[in-house]
Amino acid sequence: MQTARKLYAAWEAGHEFDKDQIEALRATSSTVRSRVRGFLLVEGIPKQIVYEMFPKTTVGAKQKMTGAFKLSRPVKMVVAKSLDLEAMPEISDDWTIEKASTAADAIVAYSTNPSSIAGNLAALRGGLKSLNCLDEVISATLRPEVTIAMNTQCEERRAIRATRGLNVPPPFERISDLTTRVQGYLTQENWVPDGQAAADYLVALSARPGENRTLKLTTDGRISGALKKRGNMGANNLVSALGESTAQDLMKLWEDAKQADRAKSMTHLKQLTKKWGIARRDLRAIGSTLAVRAAVLNGTVKNVVEARDVQQAALRHGTPRREAVDNYARVNDDSQVMAATIAELDEEKMGKMKDLLESFKISMRIADLKRLPIINRAVADLCEATPICEELLCHETLEDSDVDEGVDVKAHVEKLL
Repeated sequence: MQTARKLYAAWEAGHEFDKDQIEALRATSSTVRSRVRGFLLVEGIPKQIVYEMFPKTTVGAKQKMTGAFKLSRPVKMVVAKSLDLEAMPEISDDWTIEKASTAADAIVAYSTNPSSIAGNLAALRGGLKSLNCLDEVISATLRPEVTIAMNTQCEERRAIRATRGLNVPPPFERISDLTTRVQGYLTQENWVPDGQAAADYLVALSARPGENRTLKLTTDGRISGALKKRGNMGANNLVSALGESTAQDLMKLWEDAKQADRAKSMTHLKQLTKKWGIARRDLRAIGSTLAVRAAVLNGTVKNVVEARDVQQAALRHGTPRREAVDNYARVNDDSQVMAATIAELDEEKMGKMKDLLESFKISMRIADLKRLPIINRAVADLCEATPICEELLCHETLEDSDVDEGVDVKAHVEKLL
């Protein structure tokens, strides 16, 4: 805001505005320009003068970046100024090792965010490659310290996100609910997508928000159009919690919907995700998690390694590089099936299950393997809607001391049954 105060001081003193200062502010983000306009208006500068200096941009699609360098206008101006030019060179012969290095230094000095710096440096290298510049010129833009800082920043953010976790919104707590909604879409005449349908689409396909426009179903039933594939634009197998057939039907239905209706549904989706307390991109994580749960329930996933493979396939990631920990994460865990089954219980049965677990002094994170057969039977009973669990709950709660003294919990409960 220092430059804005200088403009106000010049106006108050009756001097002409500094054109360089105005141009510098015009090159900033829309947020900064909005703050500058607000400051100048509050200070009493006439509205006509303020908006003449900093006109509002019209609402609509962002203008595409032109030229070889896919950089924002402010960054291009900074680079050009560092080279003592009016604009960035668009001819390979105009780029030398010294100029490329100077441009990279200007980009590094322009921002304090390592991710932004790394992105702009990548765009600079991309532009130089498109101009067929020498490898030595392109290499002069490399800044390893920026890459290290960006990776550190990403790791810190990833750790924060992992610690915070992600709470699944009620509409996606059960695969069966998602399937029911999608089946309703498929049987509805003249179907028009809304915000919930857009959310279901992104979850079913573990898709990024922007992929609602790019994902396509190939003739052989695979999925293409994934973003951020870095040159690998081929098709991937369709892995979804809905199953391949239903997911394919949903994709066809979405593709057949009018583009305007799909755009409106994505706009409505912003309101829904705000209500759920998540971001739209979080639906992709929820979809891949439900895909793993579906694989656990159908018996194709029995351990952590297989679960990771299914999740990466649902996300359309490349073939994972095997880690040393995979040698130890391949232990089959029967409790995964039990946990997935419990998660799919409806609210009434889930309440009974929680009461049952509480009656045995067992938390939802079951650790006592001696009691797994009992819980597995209870889960099966609940899924079959039998009254056995209700009979269990009528008996006295087992005390922890009973277990400590070596009481055979399984035999005790089977005797009650």
